[in-house]
Parts: sequence; structure tokens; C-alpha cells
Amino acid sequence: MIISWPRLSYYGRWGPSTISYPRGNPGMSRKLLVKIILIVFVLGLIGGGLYYWHYVSIYVSTDDAYVSGYVGMVSFRVPGRVTRVLVNNNDFVKKGDTLATLDPKDYEVAVAQAEAAVNRLRQDLASRYVKVATARAEIAQAQAQLKQAITDERRYSNLYERRTVPRQTLDQVNTRYKVARATLDQAQQKEREALAAIGGSTAIPIEQQPALKEAKARLEQARLNLGYTNLKAEIDGYITRRNVEVGNWVQPGQPLMALVPLKITDLWIEANYKETQLTHVFIGQPAEVTVDSYPDVKFEATVDSIMAGTGAAFSLLPPENATGNWVKVVQRVPVKIVLRPPFPEDKPLRLGMSSVVTIDTRNRTGKRLLGSTPTGSPSDQGWKTAAPASSLDSPASKP
Repeated sequence: MIISWPRLSYYGRWGPSTISYPRGNPGMSRKLLVKIILIVFVLGLIGGGLYYWHYVSIYVSTDDAYVSGYVGMVSFRVPGRVTRVLVNNNDFVKKGDTLATLDPKDYEVAVAQAEAAVNRLRQDLASRYVKVATARAEIAQAQAQLKQAITDERRYSNLYERRTVPRQTLDQVNTRYKVARATLDQAQQKEREALAAIGGSTAIPIEQQPALKEAKARLEQARLNLGYTNLKAEIDGYITRRNVEVGNWVQPGQPLMALVPLKITDLWIEANYKETQLTHVFIGQPAEVTVDSYPDVKFEATVDSIMAGTGAAFSLLPPENATGNWVKVVQRVPVKIVLRPPFPEDKPLRLGMSSVVTIDTRNRTGKRLLGSTPTGSPSDQGWKTAAPASSLDSPASKP
């Protein structure tokens, strides 16, 4: 291609120039641009890979995590027929609120019978105390009579020796002495029987008598049973899974409804991590939780504990690994994640919500089990040094 530039002619007028300048090759420029783009792309991949490797070496994450909490199954402690149900599903109740009631008539009768038994026993014990006092009075009378009989027996014996009184009179005096002795013995026996009926001593108050205490305990149990006809909430929470209606006959311990506390301090996250992800996970490490219902809200949390076994080990039907057709499967270990304040008040959590948990493992010191020795302690180091010795003593290491 020839580029013509204007030039000044001899006559002072502009005219086309015949000087030509070669232009660059467009194919070479395009190849250079492609190479630069490829280099930048490769460097970006390398940088992204390094960042990803750095991220996964510090943070462990799982989406197999759910909101967990306490679920209280509500039931009556006594049998009976339901007369009222005062709550419905999803109702909020406070501690002490009445949820349902049973027909109290039978239990009111039981309380009246127990009260009558206590009063009757109290009267019976009072009469026993009176018998003890009566027996002691009889003993005093018998002792006086015996003393008089002994005096008469001595006097008449002397008179008989002097031939002053006949033998018949002395025999009558001796008989009165024997009767007085027998009367005293009988009164003492009555006293022993009366004392035995009240526990052996009149120093024991009537209200402290074992029989009366037992009757009062039965009365208290009857009153408790009457109070149990009113089913009350033991904690604050929400009613769910109500399956009781008026007229139903219920048994003690029969689940009637569930009471779920949804205070965020009563909830936690159960994150099921792969066992290969727990290499650098320690109790106390910070975590970040994102709930699917609130994807824009991040909850601050802490690793509270790590379960003592995998989920499969505590399942209803644990796997049978001692079989010929065995396939290794990476197990999952539940990790309890506790949320930390501040808690957003307008973002309530509910049991079973799906969430994503990410643990920051940069601080790799602490405990792996509650109550164990922190990593890096002298005992932990001693265990590490003792491990090779124990391995040498194992049967596998012997020739």
C-alpha cells in the first residue's frame, strides 16, 4: 500500500508526495495478542488454584448441616380422661401455662380418703399415748398396793410367830401380796405394749410417728396426683405435633404434643463433616454459618464438640463391615456448632433448617474431645513419644 503525503511544490501549491512508507503486518500483531491473553489466562488459573489450595487448607465447609435443638415431649403423669385442651399447634406458651386437663373427680376422692386416713390415724395414736399414761398410772397403783402387801406380810408374819393371829389370816395376807405382785407385772406389761405401739417412747411426737408419716406421704401423693391432672408447660416454647383431643383416655407417659424452645441460645448446628475434613478441626475454633432461609445473613459460631463416633456407628442398623463385599465409604462425623451473639432478632431459626458451616482452622491448638488434654501439652507429647515403643511391642511387629 502506498501512502501519499502532500508536499509544497515549486510554485507554492500543495501537491501529492511520491514518498512511500511500508505498513506493519497485521497477522503478527494478532498472534502476539493471543500469546499475551494465553499467558494472562494461565497465570490467572495458577493464581486461582493457589488461592483455592490456600482456602481449602484453612477453611473446611459442609452443606450437610442442620439446625438442632431440644424437643420436649409433653405427657400426663397420671391416667385419666381429657376434659380440656387449651393449646393448638404453633402456639407459644410460657413456663407454667396449662396445656390440658384431666377429669379430677377420682383424684379428689383419693385425696379425701387420704385425709380421712391421716386424721383417723392421728386419733388412734393419741389414744395409744393415753394408754401409755393409763398403764403408768396402773403401775403406780400396783406398786403402792405391792408395797402395802409387803408391809402387811412382814407384820403378820411376826404376829403369827407370836401366836397372835391365826394361820388363816397370814395366808390371806400372803395371797394379797402375790396378787399385788401379779397386778404390778400385768400393769408393766401393758405399759410395754402401749410403748411398743408408739415406737417405744412417749418422747416421740405424734406427728413424727412412722405410721402417721407414711399416711401423710400417701396424702401428699394423692394431692400430687390431683395436681397432675393439670398438664403444665415446663419451659417456654412452641407447641407442635399435638395429637390429643377432648374425651381421649390417656396413659402416663403417652406423648400428647411436643414443646420446642426456639430461643437461639437453645439451638445449635449439627454439621456432618467428612472424616477426612477433621484433620485440623479443634474445639473452640471459630466458624461461620449461613442458613438457606437467610442467605444474606452470616451467623458467627464456635466449634463446641465433636461426636464420639460417626453417624453410621450410632444408626439404627449400623453397617456390617465384616463381609466379603466391602466397599470403603468415607464416614461423616457430627460436629456441634454453637452460635455466638449478636443474634438477629428478625431472623428466627427453626429445627431442621438447612445450613452451610465453614470452620476456620488456622488456630490448630486446643482439644479434640471434651475433657481431654489440649494438643501440645506435656502429656500429649509423652503420648507421642510412647507410641513407637507400644508399636514395637505389638504382635504385628514381632517376627
